[in-house]
Amino acid sequence: MVVVGLLLCFVQVALSGPVTEHCCLPRQFTATVMENGVVQLPTGPTAIDYFSHITFDIDKMMMRMDRDGYVHNKPDSQTMFNDYKANRTYFYNKDRFCSPMHVATVPPVLCFSDSSYHFEGRHHFGSKDHNIISDAWSTTLNGNINMTFYVTEDCTPVTQIIIALENEYPSQSIWTYTKFQHGVKPELLTLPANCHP
Repeated sequence: MVVVGLLLCFVQVALSGPVTEHCCLPRQFTATVMENGVVQLPTGPTAIDYFSHITFDIDKMMMRMDRDGYVHNKPDSQTMFNDYKANRTYFYNKDRFCSPMHVATVPPVLCFSDSSYHFEGRHHFGSKDHNIISDAWSTTLNGNINMTFYVTEDCTPVTQIIIALENEYPSQSIWTYTKFQHGVKPELLTLPANCHP
């Protein structure tokens, strides 16, 4: 329900073509993300709401998310590592228990000029004189994950929508980016010792 409500706030603007067609996301970045969505678990639909710190490095083929929030209205705190080389996701909780999962951790293509991306239009976020103008670019990962990035003219992501309805656990989520910065601290992308297979 949260995803639908936020989507209705986007206002498309007529434009002859995208100004971000030559944009590329940086190869290393950090950001703070508000993550809202729902996942279909065997027990039923489960709402997820996280405040997350992301560390992303495409050269190391790793992403880390330090997440604090709620799953099905219950407090949850965890660190999640996506290892794109090993095609694994590791969940590391506050008790230092590491739970690896084999999942399709396909890294995103960084440049919107790549033929895998499709321009979806220009949009305004906000209202009146407080607007952020962004271009929307969509792509499909691994054949079953639909992802849309909303990026500003300087290639900064504002919002990301991820829809994976054909996964083992179908899900959809919306990420809202703040504090986006280039570069990473390499030590943050080192897997804890008990996460190694």
